[in-house]
Amino acid sequence: MGSRLTRWWNRSSTWGATHRPKARLLNGRTNVVHCPHCGAQFAVQSPLLYHDPAKELLIAFMPMELGIAKSEQDRVLGDMQRRLMDSLPAEQRKGYLFTPRTALTMQGLVDQVLEADGVTAEVRERQQARMGLIQTLIETPDDQLPDVVKAHDAEIDEDFFQLLAATATVMAQQGQPQLAEQLAALTDRLVELSSAGAEIRATIDRQEAAFTWAEEALNNLGANATRDDLVNLAISADGDEEKVQAFVAMAWPALDYQFFQTFTERVERSPAGEQARLTALRETLLDLAAQAERQNRAVMERAAKTLNAIMAEDDLDAAIQQHLDGIDSAFMSVLSASIQQAEQRSDIARAAKLKQVYERILSLMQQGAPPEVQFLNALLNARDDAAADRLIRERAGALGPGILELMDVVIGDLEAQGQDDLKQRLVGLRARVAEAVGAKA
Repeated sequence: MGSRLTRWWNRSSTWGATHRPKARLLNGRTNVVHCPHCGAQFAVQSPLLYHDPAKELLIAFMPMELGIAKSEQDRVLGDMQRRLMDSLPAEQRKGYLFTPRTALTMQGLVDQVLEADGVTAEVRERQQARMGLIQTLIETPDDQLPDVVKAHDAEIDEDFFQLLAATATVMAQQGQPQLAEQLAALTDRLVELSSAGAEIRATIDRQEAAFTWAEEALNNLGANATRDDLVNLAISADGDEEKVQAFVAMAWPALDYQFFQTFTERVERSPAGEQARLTALRETLLDLAAQAERQNRAVMERAAKTLNAIMAEDDLDAAIQQHLDGIDSAFMSVLSASIQQAEQRSDIARAAKLKQVYERILSLMQQGAPPEVQFLNALLNARDDAAADRLIRERAGALGPGILELMDVVIGDLEAQGQDDLKQRLVGLRARVAEAVGAKA
């Protein structure tokens, strides 16, 4: 259920800050450093300047623990303000930048940021109460959990599940995988035991059924599908909100001007009694496709910004570590495309540095990946069949049938992405791995 719930949050929830520095602040990860030897993390008290130009908000954080004299505070603040001013275009240099608010504690800084977002003290208290309930639930023995959940059923709502998911993500990012796993397991139990969980489970089931329908329907259309075929499929989903959303989520790159022109022609040819319904469906599809386009553009822009920040540094390893929370599938797509563009322009130096970034990220991902993932990556990167066979002989037997389940998932993803050559290669490798682990292919 955990992975299903995660996918549901990704599709349904707007939880999470858009701006990563702000997210780090609110998640307690600002001014936090990691020991390179033991991995422990601890807070470092240092002044900082928080700037949100959209809200014309500037806050100077001067930790009381530092005991900085007033004259020194003024000097440090003035230096930070000058650097901020230098980084802004002239039209953004407004009066509020000269009169920053002040915060003496990190919590005070967070409170001011939240207040500017409209998060009142009452809301913050409610959030703290939810965090207390999470702690109580984590500490409750499993056999007593049903009674505790029943007593707090009204408090365990959709917002509570969102907070659980967000907290688990933060714990994983902060290098606390055991606590993240505890929260994921707790989430699964709450889905089973709470009233809100039953509603979420029903929603997940509907959405997964809709995505399965969309995936199968689009696959059945085949590679030679026409715009008319897509219009027919969209119309067949009318009346089922989940199916319409799943159709757009999986087909939106093909929902272009020609698609909507074809849809408009279909509306005009339809009986008068059907035109209003089809027109409303077309408007829904337009809105959903525009949302998907905006979301995709925002994701790719953030990925490009993260890549530029890494490329601007000489110490690539440190830069990658600093931007780990921005390295995802979109980032890797932008990185791959950037390598290709640099090679096409014969920009040898940039291409080489981009490849260094790519290789170091893959190495980092490999180090922290489960054994099955490490094996699969090594298998796909084997230089020839002989090397692949050697890996299978040496390592597949120890992994057991679980490696076949992972390979099935990847094969399904490759099929959905249209990467037929790589999919066929992996299908062939799977048969050899199945033989090595003594399972049916």
